[in-house]
Amino acid sequence: MNYLHAYHAGNFADVVKHLTMTLIIEYLKHKDTPFRLLDTHAGSGIYQLTEKEAQATGEADTGILRLFENMDPKCKILINSQIDEVLAPYLDVVSAMNTGEQLQTYPGSPLLAKQLLRSADRITACELRISEYEKLNRLFGRDKQILTRNIDSWKEIKGLLPLEPKRGLILMDPPFEQPNEFERALDAICLGTKRFSGGIYALWYPIKARHQADKWSKLLVKRKPEMGVETILRSELYVRAPDNDTQLNGTGMIIVNPPYTLFNTLDTVLPVLQRILQQASKTERFQKTVLETL
Repeated sequence: MNYLHAYHAGNFADVVKHLTMTLIIEYLKHKDTPFRLLDTHAGSGIYQLTEKEAQATGEADTGILRLFENMDPKCKILINSQIDEVLAPYLDVVSAMNTGEQLQTYPGSPLLAKQLLRSADRITACELRISEYEKLNRLFGRDKQILTRNIDSWKEIKGLLPLEPKRGLILMDPPFEQPNEFERALDAICLGTKRFSGGIYALWYPIKARHQADKWSKLLVKRKPEMGVETILRSELYVRAPDNDTQLNGTGMIIVNPPYTLFNTLDTVLPVLQRILQQASKTERFQKTVLETL
C-alpha cells in the first residue's frame, strides 16, 4: 500500500480499528491504576474530511459517515441499546469534535485515545514520517499527557518497553508499504512480550485477498511460543469478497493478551458493523467476519 493516512481517514478500517482500541481503553479504565498507550504509527493525529486527500478517495463516506445520519454529527444511527452502548464512547468523541451540521473532522488514534484517558493516564505517540510528525507535534507538543517521538518504532521497540506505568496498550498501525511489514510487526511483538509480558498488543492489518490473511494467521500461530502468551485474538471484517488484490476488501486486528470481555463484545458488534459498512451487493456471498482465538 502507498499509505498516507489522510487519504483513508474515517474509512471502514478506521472504524473497526478505533472501536477496538476504544473497547480496550475502556477495559483498562476499570482499574484505578494508571496506564499508558504506546501508538507506534501515530500519523498526524487529526484529519479533515473536507480536504483534498480525503475527498480524493471518499473513503469516509463508506466508513464513519455511515454511522451518522445525513452526515450530521448530532444524529448517530440508533441500532439497539446493547450495540449503542458499545459504540457510544467512540462515536461520542467523534461527535464532540464536530460542532457544525456536517461531520468534517476525524481523530487519529492518539487524539481519540486522548479524549478517553483519565488525568493520570499517558500516551507515547511515535511517527517516522517527518511531515506527519510535525503535525503530530504541533497538535500535542504542549500536552503533558502525551509524549511525541519522531522514530522508527520497529527499530526502537526495545527502548520503548516496558511501559511506564506498567499497564497498557501497544497499538501497532503500520503503513504496510513494505512486503515484510507483518513479519516486522511480529518481530516487534515477540521482542515486546519478552520485555513487557503483561501488555496488550493490538496490530492492525489490511486485507485484500483472504489467502494472505490466512497465511499471516498461520505465521502468527507458529511464532506464538516465542511470545509466551496464553491468548491471541484474530478479528476480521470484510466489506467485499476478499478475492481482488487491487483493493482493500477487509480489515483485521490481532490482539495479544486481549481483555477477557473483548471476544464476546466483538462477537456481538462485528456482524452489525459489517451490515452497516458493507460495500458488496446483498446477494454476494462470502464470509463477512472472522473472530477466533489462536
